[in-house]
Amino acid sequence: MRKNIVLMGLTGFFMLNLVGCSTTEKKTNSSSQSIQSETSVSEKEKSTNTSVKESATTESTTLSKNDKVETMLDSLNQGMSGMFDISFDEANDKFLLEAKKDGPMDKVLSELVNNPTSDDKQQLDDLSSSLTGFSESISSSLGNDYSIELVNHYNDQGSFFVIKNGEISFPYLEN
Repeated sequence: MRKNIVLMGLTGFFMLNLVGCSTTEKKTNSSSQSIQSETSVSEKEKSTNTSVKESATTESTTLSKNDKVETMLDSLNQGMSGMFDISFDEANDKFLLEAKKDGPMDKVLSELVNNPTSDDKQQLDDLSSSLTGFSESISSSLGNDYSIELVNHYNDQGSFFVIKNGEISFPYLEN
C-alpha cells in the first residue's frame, strides 16, 4: 500500500512537470517566429547575411537541442529525483534512471530481481506507463531516436524497461 502511494505521488509530480516542458517549447517557438517576421533587410544585405544566418541557424539548432535535453532532464529530476539518479547518455540518446541506493525503488527492484511478486511487476508496469507521455514529449521535441531506460544494476539480465516513442519494452521480464 505504501509503495502504491509513493508511486501515485511520483506520477502526479511527473505529470505536472510535463506541462512546463511543452509550455517552454511553445514560448521559444513563438519568440523565434516574431523575430523572423520583424526582420527586414535590403537585397544586398540579404545575400551577404545568408551564409551568416545559415551558420547561426545550424549553431542555434544544436544549442536548442542541448537546451531541450537539459529541460527534459530538469523535468525528470523534479519529478523523480527522490527515487532515481537521472542522467543522459549522449552517445546513445538515452535518459537513464537508476534507483537510488537504499531508496524506495531500490527495494522494489531488488525484490523484483531476488523474489519477484506480481505486486512488484505491477509497480514496474505502473511506473513505465506513467512515463509513456513523457517519452512521447521527448520524441516530438527531440526526435524519435531518444529513449528512457530504467537501468538494472542488480544483474546482467537487461534493463527493467525501455520506453521509446511512447512504446514500452521490458527486456528484464522477457529474459
